Amino acid sequence: MPELRNVAVAGGTGRLGHHVVQSLLSPQFRSNFRDIVLLTRDRNEVAVKLESEGATIRLYNEDNMVESLKDIDILVNTLASKGHHYKLKIVEALPKSSVKLYFPSEFGVDHYKNTFKQDQWDTKRAMYETVKNEALSVQMCLVFIGLVMELSIGPWFGYDTRSGRYTCVGPATVPSSYTSMADAGKIVAALATLPYSKIPPSTHFGGDIISCGEIARIMKANGGPEITVEELDLKEFREKVLEQNALMPADHIRFLMGEGKIDHRTDALGSDADLVNEGEKNWKWKTMEDYAREVQGKPFM
Repeated sequence: MPELRNVAVAGGTGRLGHHVVQSLLSPQFRSNFRDIVLLTRDRNEVAVKLESEGATIRLYNEDNMVESLKDIDILVNTLASKGHHYKLKIVEALPKSSVKLYFPSEFGVDHYKNTFKQDQWDTKRAMYETVKNEALSVQMCLVFIGLVMELSIGPWFGYDTRSGRYTCVGPATVPSSYTSMADAGKIVAALATLPYSKIPPSTHFGGDIISCGEIARIMKANGGPEITVEELDLKEFREKVLEQNALMPADHIRFLMGEGKIDHRTDALGSDADLVNEGEKNWKWKTMEDYAREVQGKPFM
């Protein structure tokens, strides 16, 4: 029988992180781990709830990071961009820790193949390289889920359901990958159960892979308003965004969608779905149709 592992989640009370912790604690995965540690800065309401469900709370700060990682085998970093200072402290602590497997704070778009600069993504890549070069005994696994389903069908990505207008960059038929937060949690939990040798350095997933035009149809069919779909010129939009070099990557993501670079199918960027959920034997992926029914076709209205 394989040795049980201690897994810790940094940012486990956050929007995505608590889904990771809940998946680790679920009957489907719990027996694979000795302890599931929630690294948090305070005992807030979410932390206390997760503790009542079986998580162990460790209060951490920038001065006790190495101590906080004592006896941890797997570390999942789900800290949001505003937790940048703590991400740096984690990177500094890893070479001095017992961590064997590290999931960096990605869980979105695969930006490692980009040939342009974007401050937030450049910072993530720099931290990845630091761990790679300085924590030689730590294995890393990048998890890219594409777009978070529950956070993406909004005006920031051109989906303005309230006004009945979806504006895509490039053709409305180009598909992108959307994954729910609950499925993201299950992905991480499933990967953490695998033998270390079977865990790839980079993984891609998509709960549903669908185009802007299809999303408009699905929202309308589930109670949303009539939606007009407009296509912006991809080349012109891309050039303008790169010229502005915005701090946040929302507009960069929009032209990547148009270029088909968030398409996590086997014949596109690739898919590792079968590694954790072959033939949906372990769980059923949440689809855009499922999400549309939940919000009655009116996301962010």
